[in-house]
Amino acid sequence: MTRSQRGSTLIEAMIAMGVMLTGAAAMVGLHQQALFYNGDARKMTRASAMASDLLNNLERLDYGDPLLANTNASNDGDIVDSSHAFEAYSFAPSSVTDHSWSELPATWAGITSASATAGGATLGSTQIQLYWNISETVGTNYTYKQVAAIVRWPHGAGWRRMVALGVKPGAPYIP
Repeated sequence: MTRSQRGSTLIEAMIAMGVMLTGAAAMVGLHQQALFYNGDARKMTRASAMASDLLNNLERLDYGDPLLANTNASNDGDIVDSSHAFEAYSFAPSSVTDHSWSELPATWAGITSASATAGGATLGSTQIQLYWNISETVGTNYTYKQVAAIVRWPHGAGWRRMVALGVKPGAPYIP
């Protein structure tokens, strides 16, 4: 070994260790991102199930039931929340919704705010909120109500929301 080659193996090893350390740090960051998105997907799946449950149970009600009443006509042009009002941190439900969980009767067959799926004692407090909007359309040969179930939950500094849309046909609907 010549004098100029002394210590080069040590330097090469230190450089290799630095490259491996950088790669390991990047892998830890990727793992944290994967955990975050996995948790977000779990919340989205839960919200989708809750909105679907609400729509299915509202479908069973009579057309004139108070839970299917259009109590806030100002939101009829945007019952699905395309303006993203439900994602705002400061949110006034009465200004953009027709109904909320608090209106569901004690005999409600579906998920309620006290259900474990919604964040009851079993799953801990998830601060999930559920609202639904109604818009009625009356034509010469048909009548129907559009129902938008909106589930929102805290996410970082704001809120996320999931919307499911359904239709409740009225008289003289003939399938």
